[in-house]
Amino acid sequence: MLEAVDFTGTVFQQSIDLSKTVFVGPLKFSTVRVDFEAFFIGSQFDQAVDFSHVTFGTHSRFHKARFRDRVTFANARFTGVAEFLEVEFQRAADFSRSTFAGGTGFSGSVFEGAADFSAITADHEIYFRFTEFRESVTFTHAQFHKVVDFTNARFDGVQDFSGVVFLTPPELTGSNVPPDAVLAQGWRSQQVRLGIFAGLGILVLFYLWVSKGKKTA
Repeated sequence: MLEAVDFTGTVFQQSIDLSKTVFVGPLKFSTVRVDFEAFFIGSQFDQAVDFSHVTFGTHSRFHKARFRDRVTFANARFTGVAEFLEVEFQRAADFSRSTFAGGTGFSGSVFEGAADFSAITADHEIYFRFTEFRESVTFTHAQFHKVVDFTNARFDGVQDFSGVVFLTPPELTGSNVPPDAVLAQGWRSQQVRLGIFAGLGILVLFYLWVSKGKKTA
């Protein structure tokens, strides 16, 4: 067991493995850089945890970890594979503005408090299969550049997908959220924005053509 720990700003040039560690005090891990693997498999965090602005390396694993208090990964960057499989988030979880550059999985995880995925960027596939969101969850202005899979996910609270960019329609088979509700907020609104930009482009070209015609007349 570890009491209060402060790793703020530390650079780990080798892999770290804190699996099955019980953090009985708060953990400060903000602005840390891990060049290779970071494993917290089965770890338990009894108090608040700060992983904000962390740069994770080749592989990050939080499989079956338990966060008993609030946790933030705001503005974190996952440069490799990120695994949050079967994780228990018992309080609010903040992943806002995080970047997931590799394959990412939250499948089987339970969010008992509010979950914030606003403005995240997922460059590869991201999975929320059988994930439970028991309170509110927001994905506002998130960008999903590959597949996002909510197969059999459960949303018990308010969901907000406004302004989301889906480059492919999300997979919602078996989920309790109608696909049309998600697409109406995200995918279709993005199409409207693209249509507006296309229309403006046509108007600019038309203006240039008319101006050129007047000069040659």
